[in-house]
Amino acid sequence: MEKVNQFAQRLVEYRKAAGLKQKEAAELAGISVSSLCHWEKGISKPSTDDLEKLLAVYNEKIGRLHPGYVPVVVLPPLTISSTIEIGKFREDLKAFDGNLHDFIEYMTVLCRAYP
Repeated sequence: MEKVNQFAQRLVEYRKAAGLKQKEAAELAGISVSSLCHWEKGISKPSTDDLEKLLAVYNEKIGRLHPGYVPVVVLPPLTISSTIEIGKFREDLKAFDGNLHDFIEYMTVLCRAYP
């Protein structure tokens, strides 16, 4: 449960660093306010797609507020040639259960595994 709370806490920290209220962040990311609220309280976790949308909003906003900011997630474009690899990638990603910093490290490893 502690990792979920760390993840939720990080989401709140990044939103606040971006200078956004929950409603603003949700609207910009194209997600529901209630979903964001649940993620920030540790009630549930976002899908990979929703997390990517949210982090893109935060990175863009924080980058404008703090020049020199390094984006939360810097991933190379992912090119996967076969459906078997895509399925394996999705399984690996669904198996992930950790905090945001672990997520970044884990995604880096996955991107190297599936060049």
